[in-house]
Amino acid sequence: MILACTRPVRGNYRKMDKEQRRKLSQEYKRKDLEKYLESGNSILVNYAKVKLGLNSKLLKSTDIFKIPDEQLIEVLNDKIEETAEKTYRENPQLHKSSENVLKSFPSSYRLVYYTRQFEMLTDLGDGDKFFENTPKEEIEIVAESYDLIGFKSFSSLIREVSKNNQKLELVENEYAVLKITIDKSRIEFIRKNALQFEIK
Repeated sequence: MILACTRPVRGNYRKMDKEQRRKLSQEYKRKDLEKYLESGNSILVNYAKVKLGLNSKLLKSTDIFKIPDEQLIEVLNDKIEETAEKTYRENPQLHKSSENVLKSFPSSYRLVYYTRQFEMLTDLGDGDKFFENTPKEEIEIVAESYDLIGFKSFSSLIREVSKNNQKLELVENEYAVLKITIDKSRIEFIRKNALQFEIK
């Protein structure tokens, strides 16, 4: 009969310093991401590619005109997330997270990334979660992004609602009315400013 040891085993993990543990943790994450690459789920595959930096082909301004409207935001968003992840990995102590990198990106990149995050939650009927769980700084980035493409009254409504988290349904209702116009305006802005969207 074999008895289980009730005393904690002192292994190599406890002897590792903080940096060694961080590297080991990153290695485990990398292996998990590599498993996602082999899954049949396109969302997981794209996520893993972004996190592993495998979508490294330069996105040129001429490419912007070749991407169909219905795919443009998704392609740009993936490339922006990949760039944020790469920038973070180059100096993790400086940036702390890829989310911090995203906040420091040019307004054109933030337009794509932050409005997409907001609109995904709003489309799911979770606009209230956006206002409850998103830092005020990021809500302001969303408002600025809508200003950038000409939706000043909508951005004012977002700012007003973010102050007191009341009348959230007004934002969802207004977005439902403006959704198609916002999509068209954002795509038009991207194509007119294609040089701003050249991403390495």
